Amino acid sequence: MKNMMILLNKEEKVFGHVLNGLCHISFGLGHKIPIGKLPNISVRFASTKEIYVFRQKAFDLFNKNKKLAFYSDFITAMNSVMEFKDHIDYVKSFKENELTYLGVCFCSDEKLTDELITDFRDMPVLKNYQPLIATEDKSMFEFCSGVAPNYEKPAVPKKIIMSLHPKESLHILLNHMVVAAIELGRKVPREQLNIMPWVDKDGNEHFNISLHPFPILMAKKNEIQKSIIDEMHEKNSELYCHASSDLNQNLLAVCGFGEVENISKVFNKEKCGLWRKSPGNKDFILDTVVFYKLIVGSQESKKLESITKKDHEDLIKESKVIKKDEQKSKLTKTDKLDISPKKAESTFFQGVKYIEINTHVHESMKVAKKLVNESGSDENKKIMDNLLEAYEKHEMSESHFEQLQILILSLLNPRIKLI
Repeated sequence: MKNMMILLNKEEKVFGHVLNGLCHISFGLGHKIPIGKLPNISVRFASTKEIYVFRQKAFDLFNKNKKLAFYSDFITAMNSVMEFKDHIDYVKSFKENELTYLGVCFCSDEKLTDELITDFRDMPVLKNYQPLIATEDKSMFEFCSGVAPNYEKPAVPKKIIMSLHPKESLHILLNHMVVAAIELGRKVPREQLNIMPWVDKDGNEHFNISLHPFPILMAKKNEIQKSIIDEMHEKNSELYCHASSDLNQNLLAVCGFGEVENISKVFNKEKCGLWRKSPGNKDFILDTVVFYKLIVGSQESKKLESITKKDHEDLIKESKVIKKDEQKSKLTKTDKLDISPKKAESTFFQGVKYIEINTHVHESMKVAKKLVNESGSDENKKIMDNLLEAYEKHEMSESHFEQLQILILSLLNPRIKLI
């Protein structure tokens, strides 16, 4: 299981530069991930000093485990619209102590990510942010071979652009930005990525950042996101794109790549403006870094050691989602849950319990309906109504069932969001 840990600088005054770094390091990872796969994702924040310490440890781990890990960082000097060669020389003109790290990314298996975050368990996150946990079959993979560093100036200048949903909160958008950038980085032909290590004056290499500019924009209206996608599809031979949407199919992050002239026409000033929102100190809370599927209280989990399909309803009655004010005390024991040996052997987090969701549609529908009624959420009720309609008409597709699983897991533990 691959975990992707991203640390962003919360002290940078121009927050658009931080988001630029977030998308660059995610785009740079795309070509390393096999088709159909995706790591678990957690986006955290830190001060300039803390992010530097984190960077040093992540870089050392990467150097010792290059075949098993991915590393990337984004520095202030990379935020520039300079011509290609001038930009490389500009970065080389700074000593490391003159640079600020805006974003650092480390992606590897549980063993290495666990080692990395030993000293970084409690870190600031945006309020209500949830780590994105991929289904197990998606997060289990080996990295693809990387691309050779490409310092050659493209024959025709190219650009990456992302537009964000104008009304969605940043804590929701973060994961969608990462996913959209990763998927686009996977789609773009390798010879056009122009990913390379940028080198500062001290000879430090800053890996896996493309030379192409990558502005972060905000769509002026919700429906503009759809029009951008449609226009890029019409120019399929010239442009590459990927969009990440929520369960209601709202396009939260739309990412495009192509020749500067063509891509700029699609993301033009009539449709998009620069992202100018910045979170303040009040928007952050201190939270523990987590990569898990589902947490159930230690005492309740002892009763769940022989869960079967027919016991699915009992699971809802017996397992209680950990209340926020009880969370620390309940996560102190390491109780093994004998559902899946492969999962139970994981030592990534003490107190973590894995519950397998029943694959029987009828039972799952009953579980979901019960949880939705208890949640009182209008949005969840709307999703449930759509699923019930498809179920009653015997039109349940694979995507419907996947949506049903996501709904159940997110309601069992609101801290977790699955894709």
